[in-house]
Amino acid sequence: FNEMAKKISQKNKELEIKIEEAVEKNLQKNRLMLQQNRLAAMGEMISNIAHQWRQPLNTLGLILQKLEILHKRGTLDEEKLKENITNGMSQINKMSTTIDDFRDFFKKDKKKRIFYLKEAIEESLLFMKTPLEENSIQVTYDRELSVQVNGYKNELTQVIVNIINNAKDALVENKNIDRRIDILCTVKDEHIVIKIEDNAGGIPKDVIDKIFEPYFTTKVEGEGDGIGLYMSKIIIEENMNGKLDVHNSEDGAVLTITLFSDIIDPFCEISYSAEE
Repeated sequence: FNEMAKKISQKNKELEIKIEEAVEKNLQKNRLMLQQNRLAAMGEMISNIAHQWRQPLNTLGLILQKLEILHKRGTLDEEKLKENITNGMSQINKMSTTIDDFRDFFKKDKKKRIFYLKEAIEESLLFMKTPLEENSIQVTYDRELSVQVNGYKNELTQVIVNIINNAKDALVENKNIDRRIDILCTVKDEHIVIKIEDNAGGIPKDVIDKIFEPYFTTKVEGEGDGIGLYMSKIIIEENMNGKLDVHNSEDGAVLTITLFSDIIDPFCEISYSAEE
C-alpha cells in the first residue's frame, strides 16, 4: 500500500510539473503574440503620425522659403520675422500635440483604475482616424451612457482598435460604397456591453468560429497576421473580467464586448459621433 501511495504521489508531482511547464509555455506564447500585435499597431500609429505631420511640415518648409526670399530682397523686417516665427511655432505645436495624443497608447496599465468608457472609445477613434478617413469610412456612435469602468483603459483601447481595424479591412476588401462602422454602448443587467458593427457583408459561416484562433486570418497573405482578435479575446476575458463574442447581422459582422465590471453613474446619457 505504501509503495502504491509513493508511486501515486510521484505521478502527481510529475503531472504538476508538466502542467506548470505547459502553462508557462502558453504564457510565453501569449506574451510573444501580444508583442507582435503591439508592434503591428505601432507601425499603424507611426503611419498615422506621419500622415498628420505632412501638412505642418509642408507649411514649415514654405515659411522657411519665404524667410529666405524676404531676406534676399532686403524686406525682412522685425514685424515679418515675428509673424513667420509665430506661424512656424504654431505648426510645431500641432506636431507636438499629435505625439501627445498617441504617446500613452502603448503604456501597459500596471493596476486597475476607474476611467470613463468614453475615453477608451475616443482614443481608439483618434488612433484610427487617418485610415478611416482615407478609406471614406463613417463611424457613428449612436448612444452612450456616461459610465465609469474599473479596469485597464489602454488594454480596452487596443481591443477596440483591433476590432475597428478588422472592420476597416473588411469594408475595403468588399469595396463597399457606403462604408460604415456603428458603435453602440449600453448597460444591461449591470454589465457594460459594447457592440461594434460594420456593413461589410459579414464573416463566412465556415470560418466565423475560427476568428479568435491564433494566426487565423481571412486576409490576403502578407496583409494580416491573425493575432489581433486572438489577443483581444485574451485581454478581455483574462484581464478585463469580460467576454468577447462575434456574430453576423443582416449587414455585416458584430463584435460584442461584455464587461462584468463595477459600474459608476450609468444614468447620464451622452452621445458622440466620430464624424464631428
